[in-house]
Amino acid sequence: MKKSHLPQRLLLLFLLLPFVTGHAAAQTPSWGGAVVQPGGGSLESHIVADAGGNVYVTGYTQSPIMLGTLSLTTPGRYLAKRTSAGVWEWVRGGFDANLADVAVDGNGNVYLGGVMYASTLTFGTITLNGAGGDPFVAKISPAGGWEWATRAVSGGTVENVKLAVDAVGSAVITGQMAYYVPSIAFGAYTVASTSGGDNFVAKLTAAGAWQWAYSAGGSTNTNSRSGVNDVAMDASGNVLLTGAFNGSWVMFGATSFNSTQSGTSDLFVAKINAAGAWQWAQRSGGNASERGYSLGADASGNVYVAGTWENSAATFGAITLPANTPTDYASVLIGKLNAGGLWQWVATMGGTDYDVPADLLVDGTGNATVAGYFLSPAITCGTATVANNGISNDGFVAQVSAAGAWQWAVGAGDIGEDKINGLTRDGSGRLYATGSFGSSAITFGPTILTNPGTEACFLAWLQGVPNPPTTTGASRCGTGTVVLTAAGAPTGGSYAWYTVATGGTAISGATAATYTTPSLTGTTTYYVAAPAGAAGSGLQSATRTAVTATINPLPAAPTGTGAARCGTGTVTLAASAAPAGATYAWYAGATGGTALASTASYTTPSRTATTTYYVVSVNGLGCESSPRTAVAATINAAPAVPTAAASPTSITLSGSSTLSVTAVAGMTYTWTGSGLSATTGTSVTATPTVTGTATYTVKATNTATGCVGTTRSISLTVAAAVVPAFGAATNVAAQPGATVLVPLKVSGFNGLLGLEGSITFDTAQVTYAGVTGVAAALSAGFSAAQPRPGVVTVFWSAATGV
Repeated sequence: MKKSHLPQRLLLLFLLLPFVTGHAAAQTPSWGGAVVQPGGGSLESHIVADAGGNVYVTGYTQSPIMLGTLSLTTPGRYLAKRTSAGVWEWVRGGFDANLADVAVDGNGNVYLGGVMYASTLTFGTITLNGAGGDPFVAKISPAGGWEWATRAVSGGTVENVKLAVDAVGSAVITGQMAYYVPSIAFGAYTVASTSGGDNFVAKLTAAGAWQWAYSAGGSTNTNSRSGVNDVAMDASGNVLLTGAFNGSWVMFGATSFNSTQSGTSDLFVAKINAAGAWQWAQRSGGNASERGYSLGADASGNVYVAGTWENSAATFGAITLPANTPTDYASVLIGKLNAGGLWQWVATMGGTDYDVPADLLVDGTGNATVAGYFLSPAITCGTATVANNGISNDGFVAQVSAAGAWQWAVGAGDIGEDKINGLTRDGSGRLYATGSFGSSAITFGPTILTNPGTEACFLAWLQGVPNPPTTTGASRCGTGTVVLTAAGAPTGGSYAWYTVATGGTAISGATAATYTTPSLTGTTTYYVAAPAGAAGSGLQSATRTAVTATINPLPAAPTGTGAARCGTGTVTLAASAAPAGATYAWYAGATGGTALASTASYTTPSRTATTTYYVVSVNGLGCESSPRTAVAATINAAPAVPTAAASPTSITLSGSSTLSVTAVAGMTYTWTGSGLSATTGTSVTATPTVTGTATYTVKATNTATGCVGTTRSISLTVAAAVVPAFGAATNVAAQPGATVLVPLKVSGFNGLLGLEGSITFDTAQVTYAGVTGVAAALSAGFSAAQPRPGVVTVFWSAATGV
């Protein structure tokens, strides 16, 4: 049936485990259930599933039918949606056309490819006007609304239509023109039939516009024939074709082939890039007939082909398959080519009669699942054997690994003609199969289907081996736990976490999509498998997916340099010695919080008290050193204003006052002002040199921090010296500490031979300070004495004078 961007298509399978003997290399799935598809016609049912587990099927009915609670009264072909819960959500029917193929894109939009039977074909409000035999493509949304529809102009009949869609909605349609059709037009692109009955391949954009179209397998030899049996698209949008040809000069772009033996067919595989350029083509075969039936691609662009070969030996690149025994029968092959078109391996399966691979799915890792039917009494796939339950065809499903080893095989059928024609897988890895059965009843695991007539279609699902889960690793800096994540388990399923890639025992209790490791000191790889749903068989994905818990090393811690200031304000801190290539991060706390800065220095906001900050080194992985380095922003208090005093506070000029402070331990004091005996100390003498107010200041300095306090001011009142009147006895009023100048006036000085006088004062009030103002030339003849307290006598003799 049809490929999508998913693990590849939907196939309704009937696998009866009682028909399987031996064992394959991996776990064998079992049937989970099935339903009879309403309607009839063995070739009318096609299927595809989306990532959410919704299934889309085509069918045919000649009379009204019910799909769950939905009624379809118009005869003809129909398209229906069945949810992952098994509920029919919508049906669109009454199409007078061959619905030849169905596909789905990454957004769940569904695409139909087929052939018109009449001159008109309607999809909702969209009507195609053409002719019977024209191929068409139509797009419908997940909700059942038609988006667009388009057709090609053939002028005749087109057969064997196949369809593929990539994740973004680009669609490719292939088919074969009838022998009498000379050409077919896809919009502006026309494909001519050179030999009659040529194939075409054409591409549409996601909006439904024709992008390019080519002939595939045409020949100038009218006796040559080819048939494209399947088309697929890889993850890069490349288009892949397979089928069979016979004759000579069969062209695939610029590559031409001749069949190995006249009258027999050879298998071909070809690749076209997304822009429509032929990349390569390969032929394989022998002296009998080889055919390609279906193909797909893995995530790396490797191509997988399902086909048959008959009684003759056949070559596939450097690989040769021996002739079948007995002869004249067809066996199944699965082959792998790399993205460049070179054969890597070919795996075979089959029996002693005609066996056909109807459909192929390839998952992202390269496991290829093939479905079809076999007439042989039994078929062998590696070490597994599937027995036929009658003398007619039975269905089969089998899987081969990316390395070409058969992993498992199952069968489906009873005594009648029972076939599997299509296969698909949803986003959880569940396999669906569709086909027909002529037996009166057929069993799929717990479900027995009864044939309502002579032939009926079925939709079945395998409680299969899930796809390996996808994983998301995680990392941390330094020792600790890591949370790992898995996704992709089937609906209702869980996970199994392991410490080893194979064998071993699942970690107890670790069944969730996330797993928290124990504390790790180094990088460690874990493994996770996706078991089947809780109600399933308990099978796990064939392989475990590795997921790594990365422990990144911590950088060395930096050196922090604190700083101090006196009083409120900002402080600039510094860091150094981070490892090469590392940066810094500053924090307000020892743990947690948001980084304040990422430079080597950090200036704090204004601080009123000492505050500790923290700095780390940050390496290129974002890992921080631990623990954080503490760096202090120290706020030193300013000394208090000194307590100071002056004694006395009022003096006369030339007088002095003692200035002093109350000493505090750890402090020094600095003085300013005129006439100081010293500028430092706890006590100094001030002798002002001018009258008026003399102001002095003193401030304290903390010897430990160097912080200087606020200054204290002291003021002195300075008065002029008192000069009493000359001669007569005088009472002098003066302030304490004032100087009283008593002049000695001498007239007629040059003729004076001597002088004697006296000054009387109250010793309780005045202290004699001395004589001043005598000229140097006269001082030798001058003298002063105190003959008794309170009296000073002065004398000058001309004999010693001038």
